[in-house]
Formats: sequence, structure tokens, C-alpha cells
Amino acid sequence: MINVNYCILVTITADAIAFRYNRSDGDNRFVDYAPNGEVNMPFAILCTGNKFVIGRSAYEAACHNHNPNAYANIFSTCTASRTFKFADRDEPLGKLPYYAIRCYIEQILSNIFYNQTGTLESNVARLPLMFLFGPELDTNKQRFILSPFEEGGFQNMRDYNYARLLLPVVASQTPPSDRKRVSGVVLVSVDGDDLLVQLYDAVRHEPLGNVVRIDGQGRDPRIGEAASHIWNCLYNYNYKDRALEEHILREAAERFLSSTAQEVNDVLRMSDGTMQDYMLRRTELDMSAASTASRMVLYQLGNELARHGLSAQQCRVVLAGRAATDYFENLFAQGRWALPITKVTAREKQMLLDRLLGDVKASGYNFWKGGTAGHKPERNPGPPPEPPAGPTGTEVPGADDDPLLVIRYKRRVEIMTREAKAKIAAADYKAARNKIKGLLDELHNAPVHAYDAQLEELLAQIPQTAPTPKPQPAPDNATAGQPQPPAPPATPQPELTEREVRMRLAPLREMVKTNYKQAEAEFAYLKAQAKLIGKATLDRKMQEFAHLFAKVQTVETKTKSTGCAIPNSDKTNVKKETVAPKSKAATLLSQGRYQEAKKAFAMAHDSTMSALCTKLIKYTMRVERAIKPELVSVKTAHNHTKAQAYLKDLLELHECQQQAGIDTTETDTLVEAYKKIINAR
Repeated sequence: MINVNYCILVTITADAIAFRYNRSDGDNRFVDYAPNGEVNMPFAILCTGNKFVIGRSAYEAACHNHNPNAYANIFSTCTASRTFKFADRDEPLGKLPYYAIRCYIEQILSNIFYNQTGTLESNVARLPLMFLFGPELDTNKQRFILSPFEEGGFQNMRDYNYARLLLPVVASQTPPSDRKRVSGVVLVSVDGDDLLVQLYDAVRHEPLGNVVRIDGQGRDPRIGEAASHIWNCLYNYNYKDRALEEHILREAAERFLSSTAQEVNDVLRMSDGTMQDYMLRRTELDMSAASTASRMVLYQLGNELARHGLSAQQCRVVLAGRAATDYFENLFAQGRWALPITKVTAREKQMLLDRLLGDVKASGYNFWKGGTAGHKPERNPGPPPEPPAGPTGTEVPGADDDPLLVIRYKRRVEIMTREAKAKIAAADYKAARNKIKGLLDELHNAPVHAYDAQLEELLAQIPQTAPTPKPQPAPDNATAGQPQPPAPPATPQPELTEREVRMRLAPLREMVKTNYKQAEAEFAYLKAQAKLIGKATLDRKMQEFAHLFAKVQTVETKTKSTGCAIPNSDKTNVKKETVAPKSKAATLLSQGRYQEAKKAFAMAHDSTMSALCTKLIKYTMRVERAIKPELVSVKTAHNHTKAQAYLKDLLELHECQQQAGIDTTETDTLVEAYKKIINAR
């Protein structure tokens, strides 16, 4: 048996489980254990004799084949007062997860470590075992998993708080100036069909109040509609009983909706083993149900925030687990939050695991019974440990840092250091001190300590007070009694950095077309700030925007002289009774010459009408190339899916034609024809 530190991590959510391990003499990360090619496996268990199988095959055996020895929905199924057969003896069903997880730990020790660290039986008391539970699992469900392990003799064990690991990771990716605007963090997760919302303090990462469970709002309402669309695509199969295929249809719908693809063209394996082609487009799905759900969720969340003296403008939203989808992102985006919605992606999950591994190494792979993340583990009764030795002159700060994190932050440290030195040179000591302290906080949250000495040294060089002006020499007798010239004024300092000026310049391109006065006032302020900054590249950018303002001003002057209104402008000065002559662009539009009309509207800086011409070109081409020629074939084949897609395009064209004032007779005829095809079922 070799002497090496190692640990095994079990990650459990409401419907999934994953196993990972780390060796001190191996990779500086957690390695996935995927015996069947699955990392995040469905939390379903199949027991045959004295062997256990976890994952997709167990899930299909329980849900599709109805095998009496297979169990899914573990947290609801295994709480029943029943027994299961294990090695020819009856065991309480509540111990099924314990035996299954223990079986997989034995596989890691034998198949990965080749029993070099000893067998499970010889390592039960000291085996470093960790559990990371999803945010949707409450204390009772966590104890349901942990208690059998404690009773089974596992003492070097620790369970980690998901939020305490995740929230510092999310905060570390946010600039310090933005973090100061946040007082609370709303962590959103899903449990079954319910939405779970937990409010946390943004600084201490401690929970504020209890979990808010919003019944029935944890499932994407588009899933049922998407499943119906897929079923309608299965022309050679949808005459059968849909109930037998419902779980397959919903899984395919969830898979598509959780991705970023706009359409999917794939194959489904049905319950009878046949393979069926299907196609689904995101634009075919109705989002009307989402607006109702958004109002309900935001209303209950607003009440919870108010109970803690907070508002949406003081909080940010973090979507975790099954809630990290575009549907929930759009749902919560209806509120006005301090920062954009954050979805927990693979990047954040990996950073969370890196942070967890750092905590493991800091504890020396020793947790002992009762240890929790964020606290020093309490060992079993025994001689008290020796106090840690004080720092010696040979220690290197940051020696235990992750080299990848050190390299990742190198560029940011260089940039922030230069900015701080510039603030010191400008005698803006408070801003320089805040920059360095904010950077130190960000690095410590990562955690990275390799730059502490460098930043602390720079921090010590900053004077505590602003420089006092030099005393003026007393006037001599020759100039006594004569008026002294006024002292030269102090050089004003810019309030914004070059980056902030550039960020505030970008929206002016659109604002100058819709609200010229406000854009002009903002530009005047930014121009003054750019002059104080004194960068040649920034001056060239300001000249570019000055030409843009002059161009828009020239167009408005010409338009005023002809008495025509300016679209989307607050400078319209036309009498109500004045009727503007029909422009060249409008004439081209009425003649159906959309491409030429688009160019004419673009030259006149009318982006709204130019965009309308783009839509007309798109839908008119679809009508001429597909919708009109395929009318007879769609009707003959009773292709309802294609008819629905074409009808949607026709309705879009009809709306655009109405906005442009174009005759819609031909479009109305096609709409009625496709409606008859859809209704003839």
C-alpha cells in the first residue's frame, strides 16, 4: 500500500449523480469517473444480486421497462417503508443509495487505484470522502444520503455547501465596481416541477431567510409544445399511442431547449426500437405562457426581497442546475436587476471544483466526521494538534496557488497596477488605494496569493494624505502693497477613464437618431473628459463622432427647410396641417421595389423603414420560392407541419405589408389556403 493523499467526490442533485477523484501525485484537478461513458448520470439505481448499476440503463429499466429491481426518483421512491433484495437478504429501501454509492467507491479504489491505497474495508474509517449537494436539496434530503455513511463507519467525510463554493466564483468574475452595487444574490434552482429561490448576502454569502418554493413554475412550458411538434413530425409513427413515447418526446424537447441551437434535425429511438427522423425550430414555439409565468415569479420574488429590505436594483440573479436555461434567463430578465442574469455554465462548474480542491489540499485531505466547508474540521478526541508554525523567511507567498489561475490573472494585475500608478501620479490617492484593495479582494476570492507582496508594496507607497501646497514666499518691500497676480488654477483631473469614455460613446450612434438633444449633451461631456485624458487615439474617436453629429445636424436642417418630419426625432417642427410630399423611397416601396427602397431609406437615415424593407425582401422571397409553389404538394400530402411554418411566415409578411401600406390581397388568399390545410384534420 503506497503512501499518497487522495479523495473521492460524490456530486448529487435531485435527478443526477457524478463521481470524481483526485490524487496528490496526479493531475491538479478532479478527474471524472465515467464507467459507462457517463459523467453526470441519472440518479437511478438497478440492483441485481449483489451488484448495482447507476445511470441511464438503470433509468430506462425503471421508467421504460418497469423492472421491479430498478428505482428512479430516488428521493421520493426510497423513502417508502419497503425493502429490496440485496445478496439474498432484505434491506430497507432507504439504504439503497448507500449501498449503490459504496459499490462505485469500491470500483474507483480497485479499477482506478488498483487497491494501492488499500481496499474499502480497510479504509472505511480514514477514506477521504466528500459530498457536494445541489442547491435544490434541503437538509432532510442531504441527511437521507449522509446518515447511512456515518452509521457505516465513514469518519473522514465532509459535505460541502454548494452556495458557499459557487457565489465566490461568480463574484470573482465581476469587476469590483459592479460588486459594490450588489447587496443580495438570488440563487435559482429547480426541484421537480417547482422553482426554488434562495436569497443570499452578497458579501458574506450567508442565506437570508428560508427557501421560497414557487409551485409549478420549475418546468419550461415550451417542453410540452415542443414534444407535440416532434410527435407531429413523425409521419410514419404518430398513428400509434403517444403515451408510450411521451418520455422520449419530452427528453428530446428538453435536450433541444437547453441548447443554444435555433433548430434541430435529428433521429429518435422509439420504445419499439425503430429510428424516426424529426425536425424542430425554436421559432415555432409559443412564448405567451412565459410572460404569465414571469409576472407570477417576479411578484413572489419581489415580496421576498421586500421582507429583507431589498429591491431588485440591489440584487443579482444566478441560475443553477436545471434553471440555467435561456427560458429562465428570459423569465428573470423581465425584472430590473443590478447586474445581468448569470447562468452557471461548465466554466463556473470547473472553477467551483478548482476552489473545492484548493480547500481539500489546504486541509491535508483530512476532514474527519462532522467537518463542513468553510470551517476547520474537528478531529476525533485525541491529543490536540500542534499550533502552526509562524512564518519563516523562506516561505513564498502563493506557493500553493493553482499555476493556471496565477497565469490567468497576470495580465489583469499588470493593467490594474499601471492604472493605480497613474492615479498616484495624479495625486488621486483614494482612487489608487481603492483599485489595489479591490484587486486584492478579487485575487483572494479566486484564490490567488502570488501577487500579494507586489500589491502590498505598492499599497504602502501611497501617501495617506494629499500633498500640501508649497508655501508662497512673503512679498518683498518692492512689491508690498501692490496687487498680486492670482495663483494659477489647479489642473483638473478627468472623472472617467479612457475605457469608460469609450463605453459611453458606443450608445450615442443610435441615440443621436432618436434623441438628438440628449445625445449632444452627453457627447459634450465626454468630449471634455477626452480632452483631460489627452490620448491621441481617443481624440481621433471623438473626431469621428463629431462628424457623425454634424452629418445628422445637416440632414435635420435640410429636412426642416422642406417641411418634412424626421422619423424618431424630437426635433420635428412641422405644422399638423402640412402634408409632406411622397418621398422617392416611399414611392419605390409602394411599387414593390423593396431592394431599391431599402437603399433609399438607408441614405435618408431611416433605420426603421430600412429594417422593414429587409423583412419584406425576406418573406417575399420565401413566398415566391417555396410557399406559393408548394401549396398544391403540401395540400396533397397533408403536411401540417410545413403548412404551420408557411402560415407563420405569411402572417409575418401580412403584418409587414400593413405597416408599409401595401396591398395584402394575394397574401390573404394564401393565408386562407394554408389555414384550410391545417384545419382539415
